[in-house]
Amino acid sequence: MKTVQINLYSFAELSESARERAISEHGNFLDSEGEQYENEQGEMVTEYPEHTSNEIIESIEANEYLFFANGELASCCTYVDKHPKAGTTEFTFK
Repeated sequence: MKTVQINLYSFAELSESARERAISEHGNFLDSEGEQYENEQGEMVTEYPEHTSNEIIESIEANEYLFFANGELASCCTYVDKHPKAGTTEFTFK
């Protein structure tokens, strides 16, 4: 049997180039998610606002995302509230 260690990093722990990648990729995700609202004519309208770097960083930090050293988002699930695994973060590999 072999043991493998995979290091995951918070946004603050990333290098500058890794942070740029994380901001770019998360910004693309946020910008692709439209905001819906009802206009004055009662029609549903979707707007796709562009987010600033500060807004993107706030979103990343608020969600406590974890990354690989190159800035790629790691697939993790953090359990909260009354879930039996509350307080646990699980990393999904592949």
